[in-house]
Amino acid sequence: MMDSTQNISDIVREIKQSFNSYKNGVVAQSMRDKGVSYHVNWGVSITDLQHIASRYEADRALARSLWTNNVRECQIIALMLMPPEDITSEDVEAVMSRLHTTELAELAAFLLFQHVNQKANIALDNINSADTYRKLCAFHIILRAIRQGCNLTQEQRATIKWVSRQVLDDGDNAIFSLRKVAIACLQELSDDNF
Repeated sequence: MMDSTQNISDIVREIKQSFNSYKNGVVAQSMRDKGVSYHVNWGVSITDLQHIASRYEADRALARSLWTNNVRECQIIALMLMPPEDITSEDVEAVMSRLHTTELAELAAFLLFQHVNQKANIALDNINSADTYRKLCAFHIILRAIRQGCNLTQEQRATIKWVSRQVLDDGDNAIFSLRKVAIACLQELSDDNF
């Protein structure tokens, strides 16, 4: 539990030490074998990371400190502890600019950005990015927004459809998960007769 007298670096150290109890070398090795690269990866499951995160209050400074670590588990817990109501455009950029795996891009959308009030704007600002993981995250955010009943303008819907088609036209150059979420967006917007 976060004590008001503890400083951020002590809390980060405490969180990192907790990974020892949950580490799974087989999972970490499997991820490396599949090309999922993190500077440090303990192989801790998302469920266990949620358990660790539940011991701490959502805190922007703590989340930012965890996010800047090159440790998979720190970055995932950061997404869990960033209070969506306090997120700034600088926080959005800090997260988006450090996405480097499909896992992080999807988790950023599911654990953090889908809960942010301006989620549609965040997604639309990033959906046409040249960076694959930023684009993947943006597509997941917009898909969640659509499914949550977010009202999009006709222009926004047209932009999403256009970028989705661009992803599908890109063929083998687009990663599978990006193609899959682009198709899902098109299906969700199919009432517009795409």
